[in-house]
Amino acid sequence: MGRRPIAYHLIEKFNCSSPGNSSYIVVYDFSTSGSRSISRSFYRNLERIRDSLNDGFLVQKSVFECRKKNTALAVAELARIYGARVRIYEVSSLIES
Repeated sequence: MGRRPIAYHLIEKFNCSSPGNSSYIVVYDFSTSGSRSISRSFYRNLERIRDSLNDGFLVQKSVFECRKKNTALAVAELARIYGARVRIYEVSSLIES
């Protein structure tokens, strides 16, 4: 039996957060100096979090939007584990979609 993906550990860790009525934006930036690229396993784990919590989508490669605080916290922690700098924003209002 293989190792359990980190995504499932993060889902359990942040499962106690109650969902709110807000939206959250997680912005992360990986230092990709030289030929170093973002790990494919980061995106696989990001998809596992999104699918397991049935929440969120990529706005662009380094911006994730979701409706639950626990999703935002799990995604932020995942990005930090892979070496990214991270910010989480709570959206007060959507001006245009």
